[in-house]
Amino acid sequence: RGVLKSILEEHRQRIHGHRARGVFPGMAECVVVDGKVVYLDLCGCSHQDGRTRMSERTLFRGYSMMKPVTAVACMTLVEEGALRLDDPVSRYIPKFRDLKVCKKSGAGVVPLQRPMTVRHLIMHTSGFGYGPGIVDRGLRVVARSRAEKMYKDISLRQDSGEIDTLEKLCDALADRPLLFQPGSAYEYGLSFDVLGRVMEVASGRPLRALLVDRVLKPCGMLDTCWDVPRAKAGQVCGYYRILQGPGPRQRVLEKLDGAKVEHSAYVRGSAAHYPGRAGVPSGGGFWGTFRTGLLFSMRDVLLFCQMLLGEGEALSGARILQASTGRA
Repeated sequence: RGVLKSILEEHRQRIHGHRARGVFPGMAECVVVDGKVVYLDLCGCSHQDGRTRMSERTLFRGYSMMKPVTAVACMTLVEEGALRLDDPVSRYIPKFRDLKVCKKSGAGVVPLQRPMTVRHLIMHTSGFGYGPGIVDRGLRVVARSRAEKMYKDISLRQDSGEIDTLEKLCDALADRPLLFQPGSAYEYGLSFDVLGRVMEVASGRPLRALLVDRVLKPCGMLDTCWDVPRAKAGQVCGYYRILQGPGPRQRVLEKLDGAKVEHSAYVRGSAAHYPGRAGVPSGGGFWGTFRTGLLFSMRDVLLFCQMLLGEGEALSGARILQASTGRA
């Protein structure tokens, strides 16, 4: 315990030094050992303007931290028999029955050698990749990889609102070839967004309702959401990129999600300032070019992690998953 305490104190000093140099405006950290918080550090603010102090309820962009939440909700459906991991995805999304696959070398496509399954989606071996994200304040979107180039227009259509549901996203993906045969390779990508649609069809319920009722509410994750009203805009952390300052060790932060706090795409009614489709639930954690997605507080992340450590049982005593599933 003494060694841990000294290590954490060294870490705290290092982190506070980074903040003092302008690497970030604020941060929230905690360490839990045997179910007890042994380290908690809240410093700085959620934005450079210094108006809102950092707290355990400050909202951070969860991005792919959403995927474990989606996976847990999916496994509740598996436990109930509503779907099986080895079900073909085309059972729930018929348009995926005739997917094509990019040739390993050169142009052209080939047919599927095996059906894509729910397991492939969870394991990121489906053949889907990711589109590009924004790279600067001008909202420039640059596609570099093969996958980013293939999905760029889909990502932009998500941003514009043309694609505003998981069903429409899957319809668009059905027209694109997979990067590889399902099960033959690994590629981090849109698999969990497709999984979200599978879950909607299997359960007959919207993904948002599934996640809230099966994971967020029983875990006590009361802060987690997809967007906030204008009055709570300051609760959402700013989105910055680090630029080189005038000095050798100086850093300058450039705010990417609108000039003002209330311009963030996560704030309802902000699209005129910073285009993006806030409030669209996606199994993967964000929508379009990384502009919107799920928001977590540190408190809620802790509650979710404690549920996983409890083998599917939340701190509230609510059982989310069977113990055998939680251990697996």
